[in-house]
Amino acid sequence: MRTVKASIKVFCAFLFCLFIANSSAQTTTDTPATSPLNLDWTAVYEVFEAPPGFKYYMGVVSWGELIFVGTEDFLGAETELQIFFFKGKISKSILILGPSGISEIDCFNTYRKAVNFLNKKYGQFSYKKVVRNPLISELIHTTDCSPLGIGMITVENIWIFENFTIKSKILGVAGDIYIEIEYVLRRRSNQKKKMDNNRIMRKL
Repeated sequence: MRTVKASIKVFCAFLFCLFIANSSAQTTTDTPATSPLNLDWTAVYEVFEAPPGFKYYMGVVSWGELIFVGTEDFLGAETELQIFFFKGKISKSILILGPSGISEIDCFNTYRKAVNFLNKKYGQFSYKKVVRNPLISELIHTTDCSPLGIGMITVENIWIFENFTIKSKILGVAGDIYIEIEYVLRRRSNQKKKMDNNRIMRKL
């Protein structure tokens, strides 16, 4: 009888270990190593802690948006991170570089570095878009970045990666130059947009 009981205990222990192993494997596959910004896009959050390299600035999950400011430079530029939520899950994130650390002398070099790193992680970008103001040909400028700072030109690269659309953009606002990298989880963002539109329609 003791032998039977011991065998039952060993078998139950084996099943428990197998359950734990399967649970761990499931957790690993839900958040792959290539997860954008190394965030957990599957979790439901009530409170969201500042990611490494950032500190809290404003917002709460229940509002649908959190903003963090960088505590260290990235590619030599200051950073800001905006995270948007839908029903407690991340639907979109925007990483902003600049304006400090992005100069009119080498702004495109900094942008090319960012694009190269994105290519290494998510594969070659799907397409590139350059928008130029027709008046740019009449502008006298000392560097290639000068027209960028006053909004005469913007450059955008787009990746389609699994369920995400990733957009990087270099643009100018009031003389300052920024690099924005937007990560959108398509289905969840579309659901949020539809809900927001329905809310607006009800008020009209």
